Amino acid sequence: MRSSQNVYVLVSNRYDHLGRRAQKITPEATYTYFYDGWLLIKETRHPATSQSGSDAAGSRVSMCRGELSLLFRS
Repeated sequence: MRSSQNVYVLVSNRYDHLGRRAQKITPEATYTYFYDGWLLIKETRHPATSQSGSDAAGSRVSMCRGELSLLFRS
């Protein structure tokens, strides 16, 4: 068994109590979905904001979105 220290979160989805996707969270933005019953009536996009910058080598950026923390390495 091999373990890796590099973990990348590309997309996270949140669902409501009926199983409909309520949010899609990506490194670039958070998308929020609004429904009338099962009919999707609106989608909003909120750009991501970085809460920390590069490390000394300029290769790491982290973001925090509510409960979800993302770490990107290049």
